[in-house]
Amino acid sequence: MRQHRNITWRLLFVIVATIAWPVAIYAQTVTGTLQGTVTDTTGAVVPGVAVMVRNVETGQERTLTTNSEGYYSASFLPLGRYTVTASGQNFSTVKQ
Repeated sequence: MRQHRNITWRLLFVIVATIAWPVAIYAQTVTGTLQGTVTDTTGAVVPGVAVMVRNVETGQERTLTTNSEGYYSASFLPLGRYTVTASGQNFSTVKQ
């Protein structure tokens, strides 16, 4: 009977560890995503805009281009403070 109980506890441990493992890994995320939509003063989306995302502390830069819906997404960025600069033909450059 004691051996049966020991096997049951081991099996229970394996099940809990298997369920908890992905949660523990996910909790260790050290990156983030910046995303947005570029619009003009009338609110219309602007495709083909160059968007530069720059880490304030490290100076690391990533340049993206908005899609046909004016959307951009910079994923897997190290956590920190960033400036975002958007520039396109016939438009003023905007920095935030």
